[in-house]
Amino acid sequence: MLRNILSVIAGLIVSFIVIMVGEGMTHNLFPLPSNINLNNPETVKTFIATAPNSFHLAILIIYALASLIGAFIAAIITLRNKMSKAITVGGILMGLGLFNLVTLSHPVWAIICGVFAFLPFAYVGGLIGIKVSGPRK
Repeated sequence: MLRNILSVIAGLIVSFIVIMVGEGMTHNLFPLPSNINLNNPETVKTFIATAPNSFHLAILIIYALASLIGAFIAAIITLRNKMSKAITVGGILMGLGLFNLVTLSHPVWAIICGVFAFLPFAYVGGLIGIKVSGPRK
């Protein structure tokens, strides 16, 4: 039981690290304007609303990759119900990611694509984790 819980927590921690590193790299590609105040949510929303589509696409790719890797980690750590732990990681990430996409005023197309950026990639990560760690129980 404890290993099941720890597998999901480990998957989420690794996913958050992937997201932080990926978003840091994204901000190198799309630097913030010098006049932006990160403590003012309105200026951040304005930047995101005016960012190019490639910025939003990069964020979605990072979310999908984080979901895949986190689900993989959860599936290889847990002993039973590997796919359910992988999908749990994807579901939690989807909830947090969609909250982020909506509250920071990403375009509607990015929010809709965000729905499909988490669970399918978590499923693939789970499949890879099952393949690497052994048969499903």
